[in-house]
Amino acid sequence: MFGRVKLAITCLIGIAVGLISARYVAGGGFDLVTLSQGPWKTWTSAGLNTMDPYTKAHFLAAGRLVDNRREVVEYEARSDGAGSPLDTACSYSIAGRLDWARWWSISVSQNGVIAANTKARLASLHSGETIYEADGTAIIYLSSQPHTGNWLAMPSSGDVNLVLRFYDPAPVSRAHPNTMTLPQITRETCQ
Repeated sequence: MFGRVKLAITCLIGIAVGLISARYVAGGGFDLVTLSQGPWKTWTSAGLNTMDPYTKAHFLAAGRLVDNRREVVEYEARSDGAGSPLDTACSYSIAGRLDWARWWSISVSQNGVIAANTKARLASLHSGETIYEADGTAIIYLSSQPHTGNWLAMPSSGDVNLVLRFYDPAPVSRAHPNTMTLPQITRETCQ
């Protein structure tokens, strides 16, 4: 009797540890299936025929389909350049050159779902509607209050991350996505 209880408890602990660790890896907790560059993280096998199960789980949990790697390279950021999680009570600047693909977009995502644009709030910008500095740099402001220039609306509460997508990227960026220079995310002010 005692042996069966011990076996059942051991099995339950094993299943719990397996589920927790799989969820952590699928969430990007370990760099086993991702590459990081500052706050930006990319799923290395996303959109390939050899896509690993953790990457599949990551995109399925967010309710999104994975694009073909030859067409799109995607990065996610859940923190600023200092490593602090993105906070809905703060404002941020996202600055850098984004010219190594034909087209790009940056979106605010909350709980894995990319927010939709409305008349009053922009949750996504793309390269065709962005105002650039004289040197080709784009500066995008992320805040709950409207901002002049390029502005993304910060949700009022909840878990927030950014999704940066490059469409028709250069072949080297598809093969080595961690070698591209990505924009810096800087915390400006907090309420």
